[in-house]
Amino acid sequence: MNNSPAVDHRLYQVLAQTSRKKTKNKKRILFFDRDAFADNTKYLYLHMVKNPQLECIWCTWNEAVYDMLQKHHLPVHLLGKNNDETINLLLEAQIAIFCVNPHHSLHKNWSYFACLEGAKHIQLWHGISVKNLLLQLTPHFSMTIPDFGTSLAWASRADYVLSTAEILNPYWREVFGCDNIINASYPRNEVLLRKITPLELLGAKLDARTMKGLASKRKKIFIAPTWQRFDSTDLLSREMLTQILQYTSKNNIDVFIKTHPYRAVNFDSNALKINNFYFIDAETDVYPFLNKFDALITDYSSIMFDFLLTKKPVLTLDIAPGEHANFEPNYTLLPTSSNFRYKFTRDNIISMLHQALFKDEQAVDREQAVASLYPSDNVHACQKLESVIIDILKDIAN
Repeated sequence: MNNSPAVDHRLYQVLAQTSRKKTKNKKRILFFDRDAFADNTKYLYLHMVKNPQLECIWCTWNEAVYDMLQKHHLPVHLLGKNNDETINLLLEAQIAIFCVNPHHSLHKNWSYFACLEGAKHIQLWHGISVKNLLLQLTPHFSMTIPDFGTSLAWASRADYVLSTAEILNPYWREVFGCDNIINASYPRNEVLLRKITPLELLGAKLDARTMKGLASKRKKIFIAPTWQRFDSTDLLSREMLTQILQYTSKNNIDVFIKTHPYRAVNFDSNALKINNFYFIDAETDVYPFLNKFDALITDYSSIMFDFLLTKKPVLTLDIAPGEHANFEPNYTLLPTSSNFRYKFTRDNIISMLHQALFKDEQAVDREQAVASLYPSDNVHACQKLESVIIDILKDIAN
C-alpha cells in the first residue's frame, strides 16, 4: 500500500520555479530536525544562532520542541501550522541544513521541498556508517517504490555533504552523488569532549531516577540498537537482555538503553522494577551524557564511532555477512581496521562484556580508529562549519 501523500504536480512546479527565481534573504539559514531537538543540526544551530549577522531558524513539526525553544527565546518555526507562512519562510531561505533525509524532515511534503529548490542544501547526516545508504541501495530495492525513489531523489539534492575524514569522502560521494564535500567533525561530538552549555541540555531531559543513576559511581553500560529496515537483530532479544541484566545486577553495574528514534518504543523505567535498569526515551538527546558510560553495546549503530572519542570500549553484535541482511552491516565500507570493537553473540556476551569492562586490551586500536575517522578538531567542529557556511553565503552573493 502506498502511504505517500498525494502530489499536486502543478503546485510543485510553480513553487520550485518561484524558489529558483526569488531573491533570497541573504542571512537566512534554516535548520531541520528529525522530530526532536537533537543531533548535528541542533549543536550547529545553537552555535550559529549567536551570530548577529545571520538569521538562523530551527524548523520543526514537533509542537513540544517549538514551545521549548520559544520559551528560551530561540528562533523557531512550526512547520505547517500556517501553510502560507511556512511556504514564504522556505522560499526565502538561502541555505537549508539537514541531518537526516529531507524526506523525513519535511514529512514527505512535496510543496515544502519545492520551496527549497532555490536554496543550497547542506547535509550533515547523523554518523559514520557500516550500512549501504541511499544511492548505494538501488540494486537492493525497486525504484518504482514511491517512498524509496522519492527519498533518494530528495537526499541526493544535497549541494554539500559533511565528511569527518578525507578517507571517507568517496563513500559519501557515492551515497549522495555529491562532489562538494566538507571535511570537519560532527557538531554533536563536541559535548563528548568539552563542558556542556545550559542550552545544549534542551532536548536532553531525563527523569530524576535516571539522572541519579548517571551520577552514581557504579559502572554504567549503554545499549543502543540501530534502526532496522527489516527484523530486529538479536541485541534486544529476551535471552540477550536477560543475560546482561543478570550479570550486571550481580556485579553492581547499571544498564541504560535507548532505542533508535525511528523505532521509538518507550517504557516507564520505574514500572520495570529492575533496580539497575534505566530506559531513556527514544527522542531524548543522549549526547550530553554519552561520556558518562563505561562501555557501549550496539548491534551496528553509527553511535559506536562517536563513542570511540570517549576512549571507552565498544561492543558490537557479531553478524556474519548475509546473516541479517544482504547489504548490512558491511564493515568493508570502513577504510580502516574494525579491530576497535569487541564482537559478541548470545553465547559469549558475558565474557566479552567482562573483558571490555575489566580486562580491556583494545585501547590502542580505538585510538587508531579515532585518528583515521576523526582527524579534525573535534572540540571546535561548529566553529569550522560556521566558517565554511559563511564562505558559501559569500559565494552565493558573488
